[in-house]
Amino acid sequence: MSGFSVVYVRLNNGEQDLAWLQKEYGGEIPTDLDYKYARATKGKEANVVPTNLKRLSNELKTNAQYFGLEPDKEQLFYEHWKEGNLVRALTYNVTVGWEKVEGTPELWEADFFSEPLKQGAQPPDFSAEDFYYQLKVYFGFP
Repeated sequence: MSGFSVVYVRLNNGEQDLAWLQKEYGGEIPTDLDYKYARATKGKEANVVPTNLKRLSNELKTNAQYFGLEPDKEQLFYEHWKEGNLVRALTYNVTVGWEKVEGTPELWEADFFSEPLKQGAQPPDFSAEDFYYQLKVYFGFP
C-alpha cells in the first residue's frame, strides 16, 4: 500500500451535512448506499484534514474519522472525533511501536488486536491494509 489518507464523516443530517462538506472541501463527496457516511477527502487532500477534525465534528455534531499511512516514515494514523471531542487517536511506527494511544479503546480493536493497545508496545504483525479493512467493515464506510 502506498501513502494513503482518508476522512469519513457520519451523515446525521443527510443533505444538510453533505452540502456543508461540499462547501468546505469542494467537489463530489461519495457516500455509502445507506447514506450513513460520506468520504470527505481522500489522498493528498486528506493529509491536512486531521487538524480540522475537531472543528468538523463539532460543527456537524457528528463523528469524523481519519486513517492515514505514510510508508516513507513507516507510520499509520487513526483518529476518531465525536462532536468536537477526541474519542481515539492511534499512531503506529514500525520501529517504535504504538507512539500514540489516546482516548477510549473502541470495540473493533478487540476484534483486530489480541491484546489492548499500549504506548510503546509492539503488537503482533498486522498489515495496514487489514487495519483499514477492519475499520471499513466495522463502521460501514463507503
